[in-house]
Amino acid sequence: MAKRTWVAVVCCLFGRLLYAAGSCDYDEAATVTDSISAGQLGEVVVQGRRSTYAQHLDKRVFNVGTDLMSASGSVSDLMRNIPSVQVDVDGNVSLRGNENVSILIDGKPSTLMNARIRADALRQIPASEIEKIEVITNPSAQYKPDGVSGIINLVMKKEKQQGLSGSIAANVGTRKRANATATVAYNTQRVNLSVSYGIRRDLYEPNITDNRVRNDSIVAYTSQSTTGIAYPLSHIIRVETDWKINGRNRLQVYGNYDRRHFIRTENIYATDRNSNQECI
Repeated sequence: MAKRTWVAVVCCLFGRLLYAAGSCDYDEAATVTDSISAGQLGEVVVQGRRSTYAQHLDKRVFNVGTDLMSASGSVSDLMRNIPSVQVDVDGNVSLRGNENVSILIDGKPSTLMNARIRADALRQIPASEIEKIEVITNPSAQYKPDGVSGIINLVMKKEKQQGLSGSIAANVGTRKRANATATVAYNTQRVNLSVSYGIRRDLYEPNITDNRVRNDSIVAYTSQSTTGIAYPLSHIIRVETDWKINGRNRLQVYGNYDRRHFIRTENIYATDRNSNQECI
């Protein structure tokens, strides 16, 4: 019985798909038959993705992605993932270990970013409103960087849905931690108005130990241990108006109201000893 092998060749030429098929008979005189047919290629879609980090000559840029943290977290959560930026348990931001850092919104100072309420504001602003975060460790004179270790610029998303829109986001953590944000916006081609309210409940558990040695005193040694628990509750209301006057000029007016309160329970244990290590 004749043994036969089939060979198929596919090639693409000038956007058209060509099929070439041939056959060979090994037991008989070799015969090759070719047939060619053509078909039009369909549409090809190439999708690209921006790099998370981009290094520029004067700054480093962190592009906010579409992961779970970017969709449900806060700006404070995003900053914890940026190299050289540290966020402590109280929400205070430092750049390369220095807390004297200036935080801007769209390249401009904001009342939300003053030292008193900045930590709460960063934990209230949803990460989904941020397009990218720029870290400038050696700011130029245009930023007026006198006395600061660097600048962090929060670039907000500019593409806004026309008409009336709203959103609600909430997160629940362990040990009664929770936060929620509600936003209502009305946008036209020239005027944008938005109002947002955020509430956050945190947990603080301080644990402090203080040991002191005194000279020329009846009380030579003092040891004090402090433990406590607190649930800070913060509220932030933001109102923003953006009027695009023309292609080169725009007017932005915004304000915010912040209120924070909590009740803290502490237990203090103190021990005093004399120079002979006897309790007194």
